[in-house]
Amino acid sequence: MQDTGIKNPEKALKDLYEDKIDKVKEERITSVKRPGMVTETTSSAGAKTPSEVRPNNENIDGLIEEVLARE
Repeated sequence: MQDTGIKNPEKALKDLYEDKIDKVKEERITSVKRPGMVTETTSSAGAKTPSEVRPNNENIDGLIEEVLARE
């Protein structure tokens, strides 16, 4: 401390071990960081298709009304 003229022992230690202190700070920061958001790489848009409606005696009236309402 006499060679450098630093009278504060804390300042002298910080100057002497600055690189090691920085490494410890970086390690602490990386250990605290949470992983980022995970996104899906494949698209599922449009992948689902509705089930096929088969006409029968119970739903034939509804299907006919549906077709006529479109026109």
